[in-house]
Amino acid sequence: MPAPSKRPLSGASAQAAKKSKNSATKSTASKKESAVESKRKVPLTAPTGKSTLEEEEEEFDEEDWEDDAIGGFEVDGEDGEGDDDDVDIEGENDQEGEGEGEGSDQPKQPKDLDAIRQARQAQKVDRQARRAAKPNAQVLQESKSLWAKLNRKEGVSKKEREETLKELMTLLEGRLGAVVGKHDGGRVVQSIVKHGGKADREKVALELKGKFVELVQAKYSKFLVLKLIRLCPPARTIILSELTPHIPRLIAHREASGLIEDAYALWCTAKERTAMMKQFWGKETLFSKEEEGKGIDSFIETEQDEARRARVADGFKSHLNNVFDNPEKGAIQHSIIHRLIRDYMTLCTSLSDNEKRRADLFESFHELMPEIVHTRDGAFVVRDFLATTGPKDRKTIVRVFRPHVQKMAEDPDAQTVLFTMFDVIDDTKLVGKSIIGEFDFAELFTAKLGRRIPLYLLNPRSKRHFIPATNQLLAYHDEARSKTSKKDSEVRIEELRKTVSPSLIKVLEDDTEGELLRDAGACLLIAEVMLYASGAGHFNQTTKQIDLVPSFVPTANEFAVSFWKTSVEAGTLVDIACGGGAFVVAELIERLKVTGGKEAGEVKKVFGKEVVSRLDKSGAKGSKVLMEKIASA
Repeated sequence: MPAPSKRPLSGASAQAAKKSKNSATKSTASKKESAVESKRKVPLTAPTGKSTLEEEEEEFDEEDWEDDAIGGFEVDGEDGEGDDDDVDIEGENDQEGEGEGEGSDQPKQPKDLDAIRQARQAQKVDRQARRAAKPNAQVLQESKSLWAKLNRKEGVSKKEREETLKELMTLLEGRLGAVVGKHDGGRVVQSIVKHGGKADREKVALELKGKFVELVQAKYSKFLVLKLIRLCPPARTIILSELTPHIPRLIAHREASGLIEDAYALWCTAKERTAMMKQFWGKETLFSKEEEGKGIDSFIETEQDEARRARVADGFKSHLNNVFDNPEKGAIQHSIIHRLIRDYMTLCTSLSDNEKRRADLFESFHELMPEIVHTRDGAFVVRDFLATTGPKDRKTIVRVFRPHVQKMAEDPDAQTVLFTMFDVIDDTKLVGKSIIGEFDFAELFTAKLGRRIPLYLLNPRSKRHFIPATNQLLAYHDEARSKTSKKDSEVRIEELRKTVSPSLIKVLEDDTEGELLRDAGACLLIAEVMLYASGAGHFNQTTKQIDLVPSFVPTANEFAVSFWKTSVEAGTLVDIACGGGAFVVAELIERLKVTGGKEAGEVKKVFGKEVVSRLDKSGAKGSKVLMEKIASA
């Protein structure tokens, strides 16, 4: 007779039960593991904000299982009253359809409770007999009892926990390989890795050596391997050395791919990442000691045979097609695949059929592009296609990204793709409707990363708001853009400004309570709107009109003179100097000396003896430096 199948709770009931059981343990677990645990970035298309592996591990985490050790997890050899393995005999009687139930004229027959109890007891005996007949049944039974004590949060001293751990290690020594693949056995061994010391973790890793390729492909044991990679650096080397030769197969495996990605993105050294990527090159290069440790750029420089480079490229494409054809496995979201796409595109540039290969690649995966822009390499791939393709392909890219632009705006890598769209697409009406029109600017005003989008639209690549590394990243494709985009950059920038200005001004008009003015970051954006938005600029008191500011990029000398005149006329310069801005005014005076204009001669007139005395008494930072500058003016 086959074992009765378990009946899982319905969706809502299961969620409620899980929340009530785990709410007290999740916060403690997350705090405890935060010191040793990093998380890889989540794709923009992920609906829950978590990667698949993280969701599964959360469900499998031993912290969530403490109550199970007392109830349905059968610690003492006796099941709880509500064991899921019991068959619902009452339910079976209700469904026999013998004239009973709703719509029947016959009265419902009374149930024989004694018969039900006897049937359940017989089932229980059968179940225990089946479990006892399994290999290592007694070992698992004893280990689960120790595991329950080890995982108990309260009432267990440190010494007792150490003794329990030692006893558990002694019990399982030599048997880890046999029990770790089981659902319950995997949990027990995970507890050893979590609560044990360095020696215990290394002992587990050494006993499982040679089995890690098999373990990462199993639904439960993969989490043990992941914990060893995270918590035991010596084991990490052993595990990666076993997994690396099988990377192309494992990255496409439904269970193993998430673990491979975590290892590559979070725990591998640069040398280990290179070794992983080399597995995609094909056997021809794997056995070459001359190419050991080389990246794709070095391979292109040293390999003179184009036919050999083409064979490596064909191998890349074969692996990529396997990923593109099976998006449901999730490998397309992994950074190791994004690196493979980038390396393939780099390798194609050294081949005579580069354009054809790139066109085939674009056709193969353009619909999957939103899955890759959350990583540095993935964003580079999309930016490269934007800069090098024509209007038709750019329109296709805009279409596939349109539903995701708000999330892209708040991702540091994905937003660089938006910046490149603003830089290269000549059809500004398309950008305005399909990209700019999809933004919630009220939300972007207060988003730390999101406000970069309106800042870039108003004043692209401004050194005040974008670090040199970002500007260099975007400038990389300027040469390619010059060959594929016909519209002048200044014209494109001005058209985008006019498109975005009404939306930005509307946000400011709606902020009647002045909430944005209380946000320091939003204030920077407000200033840019006032200066650069269409119809914005400085208000001229003489003409009673706004003097438009086409581009606020004056030289240091021009700005110094302008700032001096404005501050002196307003009578605010002395207050600035005495109110914490002494260093600023000192630098201003030094810049006026360089200009050699009449303003330099006004310094001592503005900063007379009374002002100098006030500065001296204030003791503010920079006051001595400022007084020295005034004296030498």
